[in-house]
Amino acid sequence: MQTFVGREVPLAKLVDVLTRGQLVVIRGVGDSGGMGKSELAVRVAHLLRDKFADGVLWLISKPPPRDLLTTWARAFGGFPSLGRGICRFEFHDATAEERRIEEIAIRAEETRRVLSGKRVLAILDGVEDEQDDARVYPL
Repeated sequence: MQTFVGREVPLAKLVDVLTRGQLVVIRGVGDSGGMGKSELAVRVAHLLRDKFADGVLWLISKPPPRDLLTTWARAFGGFPSLGRGICRFEFHDATAEERRIEEIAIRAEETRRVLSGKRVLAILDGVEDEQDDARVYPL
């Protein structure tokens, strides 16, 4: 029995838009669990695997952005050993929130550096509300 039916048009649109390098957001309305958003993303990733030959980065759970950025960068050779190598020391007063934002920015920059020139598809699955939007924004 086929369970993925009637989605040929949205699937074709997603493939077309992603092939052109544009950002796509798939959202459900209301209680959207079980609508097939993740399955649609899986199908798109499968269809585009040749276009994104360097890999698919997939966020399924909800780790802090700094942890996910480090994982993604390490997958491509970045952050070989945090705390070793070239160290930058900056001494200034900062709140814990300011330090967190700065750390995420540094890790995001390293991730962009190691992904530069690579053909990678990033899928952020499980983003459900505005709080999740804020959490994945740096990604």
